[in-house]
Formats: sequence, structure tokens, C-alpha cells
Amino acid sequence: MTAQQPLAADQLPSASQRPPHVLCLNLSARAGGHTAQLLRAAAEALPAGAVFESLAELARLLAERPADAPAELERLAQAWRQADAILLGAPVYTFGPPAPWYLLFGALRAAPAQLLTPVGLIIQGGGEYAGAEVTAATLLQHLLALGALPVSGDMPDNSQGVIGQVTDAAGVPPAMEAQCRRLAARVLEVQRLLSAGGAVGRQPVRLLLALAGAAEDSQAQALADEVAAGAGPAASVERINLAGQAVAPCRACTQFCSHEMDCIYQDAMQPLRQASLWADAVAWIVDAGAPAYYALRAAVDRMNQMRFETFLALKQPHMARYLRAAGALVYAGEPAQIEEARRFFGHCALLYGDLPVRPAAVPQEARELGRRLARIAGTVRAGVPAAALPDEYYPSLSRFGVVDRARSRHSM
Repeated sequence: MTAQQPLAADQLPSASQRPPHVLCLNLSARAGGHTAQLLRAAAEALPAGAVFESLAELARLLAERPADAPAELERLAQAWRQADAILLGAPVYTFGPPAPWYLLFGALRAAPAQLLTPVGLIIQGGGEYAGAEVTAATLLQHLLALGALPVSGDMPDNSQGVIGQVTDAAGVPPAMEAQCRRLAARVLEVQRLLSAGGAVGRQPVRLLLALAGAAEDSQAQALADEVAAGAGPAASVERINLAGQAVAPCRACTQFCSHEMDCIYQDAMQPLRQASLWADAVAWIVDAGAPAYYALRAAVDRMNQMRFETFLALKQPHMARYLRAAGALVYAGEPAQIEEARRFFGHCALLYGDLPVRPAAVPQEARELGRRLARIAGTVRAGVPAAALPDEYYPSLSRFGVVDRARSRHSM
């Protein structure tokens, strides 16, 4: 491989020989509660340990001495910016994280860090329907807005991170502590990958532009041109346009997914699937109110169903990770449709073990989305061979019903 221009030093985790600086940040107002216990369990998987911070002192100051709260808020923001990787733990309050987090999020947004910082989420609620998934979804959107890189836990149960139920009566389940340790290992692996890639210098990438707009939609094509321009002349670009294409909805045919896989050859889902496996980065460019968005959702449903069912049939210890950079540009539809589509693509990236990228505003950030996708994907391509990652980061795609391209796409 021939190295391209390396990333600037302020855009990557440290590539030095020092141990990575990992921040375990507890959003709870109770410094010693269940969330703290889960973060301590996660830190056991970190060979160099971690720095622990809590919002408990900020919560106390807001209640007792509000004039002293800004200094504590800035101290926490600095701790976030200095971290190479972050484990973010939160209890569920009213279907969301505790209120002091919103102040910290605002402070971080006011002066965002430029690091590609991997972050793992650990969420615990007091009941089965207490809002843990809602809290995780909220924090995921906040992380993307900050430019961080959310990291999924072990699939199929922990795609958003680690989400579980903890009660005072039963305490923290040992199985959940084990999941937290696995998530911490994941976050450290991604940090190591980014650090190694930054030391080598980023590589050219293969970019998939997946369009789902109205038929004859010139705006979708124009936005795709902008994203491709942002990715740069070294990027190989493939376009798949689902406008006017027929894609049948998923029927959850376990036998077909696990063995025959008949459905993938029936319609426009197959070209999209093969192109997404080829790609190092994916930009979803969609009109959330167009019929083509339905076709795209139907195709993604079937791709996910086949992947999960094949994984279960082959009894793999962990689901393969594809490590693409994936970002969305949603440019039409009602505001609620736009928000839903953005959330969907962030969660979908985590399901594949990809790295979700901050969604772009339209049209002013289309070119920046291309730059960011190429930057992250190129760093990943450079870092995978050097990072000594587990085998699941090199999935043999022939085990999932297609040609074996996985190792070659990171070594070309």
C-alpha cells in the first residue's frame, strides 16, 4: 500500500507508545451507584486502567452553589477532550440521561474536540420498560453531534453498547458486568486501530453513495456529486440509486437466510448489498418522504435479517465487523421523517460494527460529509493491518453467502 497524506495530529488519538488515556465518565448524580459499578467492571478490561469522572459534584454545585458550577463544568469538558477513548455510563432518569449531562453536552458543543474519539455507551435502567433504549438513542445522537465515534458492543444483544436492567433489590447482574468488560475491549481495539492508522497515514477508500430519492431527482445526484468531491480524487466511487426500484419487504425467512438465501437474488436488494460489502465508506443520501426510502429500508431489513440469521446458524462466537465509516444526508420530508431517518442510519451502522459518522446538514455540509467519511475510512484501512485486531475484524464473507473480499479490501 502507498500511504496518502497523513491526518493532522489534532484529528487522531495519540499514536505514541504511551498507554491510551481512557475516560470513564459517570453521568449519574450518585457517584457510587450502579452505574459506577458497571464502569469499574468495564475498566477491568483496560490493561492500563482508566481515569474516572462523575457528574455528581456538578449536580451538587448546581443545587448548592450555582456560581461554582461553571468551573466544574469546564474541568469535565477538558477531561473529555483530553481522552483517547471514553466509556460513558448513564442511569435512566425521565426516559433520558440525568439533567447535568445536557449542560456538559452544551459545553462540549460550544468548543468541540477534533479527535476521532471512540466512545462506548453503558446504560442501566430500573425496569424492563424504564427507558434505557431511549436514553441510549439520545446519547448516540449527542455523540454523533460531538463528532465522536460510537462503538457497538457484542452483537446481537448489545449493538448500541451495553443496555440492561439493574434494581436495588437484585443489584448489578454479573452477566452485565461481563458485557461491560467486552465493550471496553471493543473501544480500546477501535482506539488502537485509529492510532495505528494515523501513524501510517490514510489510504484511498472505496465509497458507496446509496441514493433513495424521488424518480429523476436531480437534487440527490447533485448532493452525491458534492459528497464524492469531498472524498477526493483518490476515492473510488460507486453509486446505487433505488429510485424506481422494487424491493420486497423482509419475510423473516430463517431457513432462506441461513441456508438457501433465495431472497437476496430476487430484486434490487442484491446490488445494494454487494456494493455495501465492497465499500470502505457508505453515504446514505435520502429523501425521507420518497417511495425510494421505503425500498432502501426494505433492503436494509433483509440484509440485517440475513446477517443475523446466518450468524446464529453458523454459531459464531461474535458477529463479524465491517468497520466502514457510515454517514447519512437526509434532505427532504417532514422534520419528524428527517429525524427518524438520521437516527435509523446511526443505529444501522452500529448493527454492522461500522463507525457512525455525524450526519450532514443539507446542502452546506455535503462536501464535509465526504471528507469525513474518507478521512475515517482511510485511517481504518491503514490501521487494520497494523493494529493486531481479533479475527472477527477480518470476516470471511464467504461464510455469509458472498465472495471472500474482507481481508483483501483492507490490504489492497
